[in-house]
Amino acid sequence: ATVVNIATNIALLIVTLGEPYMPSLTHKVLQQLNLHKLPKLHESFHLELKGGHRIGKPEVLFRKIEDTELE
Repeated sequence: ATVVNIATNIALLIVTLGEPYMPSLTHKVLQQLNLHKLPKLHESFHLELKGGHRIGKPEVLFRKIEDTELE
């Protein structure tokens, strides 16, 4: 449970940092994490999602690009 909690918080941190570059991805992740807004960035890593936080339904964030689409 601890590993999942920390990994989820790291994912939230990565999405927070990437929000200016991929806002639609950020929106999808916030929905899946059952959050309404991004947390504030701190000088050090904080666990924003506490133990027992209920996440939403997980969904695929990126679709596979087929070889035929590359051509």
